[in-house]
Amino acid sequence: TPLPAYNERAAGQKRIVRLSQNPLFCPLPPWASKLMAATCRETHIHAIEPPVGGEGEYLTITGKGFGPPRLDQDHSFGCVFRVAQSEEEIFIEATDRTENTLRCRAPALDAFAASHRTNAAGGFAVTVNVAVKNEREDVHRLISRFGELFVYK
Repeated sequence: TPLPAYNERAAGQKRIVRLSQNPLFCPLPPWASKLMAATCRETHIHAIEPPVGGEGEYLTITGKGFGPPRLDQDHSFGCVFRVAQSEEEIFIEATDRTENTLRCRAPALDAFAASHRTNAAGGFAVTVNVAVKNEREDVHRLISRFGELFVYK
């Protein structure tokens, strides 16, 4: 019998899905790598300028593999500011983007939990990663495995 979840395709019916040439970002969802043997696009951050600054500062992140020229209206590229040894993350939508650069504003320092804002000797450091946000579901996913440090002064 047809199943609506399978778009009227009977359960168990063979389906061929080709994922080559698609802009899938690493890490792949488990279903894509296990079921489809899909590969992914690696996103790497090479540098962040300036590496030290204040809230509202425009940061330029350079690297490679920052994604296709356009995303659909439900998705946006941006920067995720992460506090070390914490699950706290702040997504900031990019103001400009190319295949190799991304430009974001540093969030206000008081946007981070007060317990994390204590200043270390060199300032309050966060890791900046590249991410894609699903606006409809209000969730983001990191597309860069490693980030770069930004230090608030």
